[in-house]
Amino acid sequence: MKKLLIFATLLSLFTSCNKWLEIAPKSEIASNILFESEQGFKDALMGSYLLMTSQNTYGFESTVGFVDNLGQQYYNSGTTNPYYYTMLYQYDHSSVISKKDNIWSTNYNVISNVNNIIENIDLKKDVLNPVHYVF
Repeated sequence: MKKLLIFATLLSLFTSCNKWLEIAPKSEIASNILFESEQGFKDALMGSYLLMTSQNTYGFESTVGFVDNLGQQYYNSGTTNPYYYTMLYQYDHSSVISKKDNIWSTNYNVISNVNNIIENIDLKKDVLNPVHYVF
């Protein structure tokens, strides 16, 4: 009985449970699954467009928020205004750093998503309508 218990313990130590622990988020789809159909390419492209309309990019900061305050289009009085230090070109202030970092990281995310589409489009051109795939 003691040998059986030791054997079972050793067996359980060397058994892998990676598959059991791998949980895919419901909001994410693997590239190989997404690009199995033409609709997957359209969804990926639409996701990139939607990401560009977020608050951190062209939805606000890259149009009338951060960029316009860098150009001093607005008068921001008082340190309570979130763009006060932006208008003063104090790039080392924490509020300016966080806004700048959010703009760049969101834009790089969009670029990464579009690059993923570009990498897969030639590999999966057989699933695309010839009208939509121009070589």
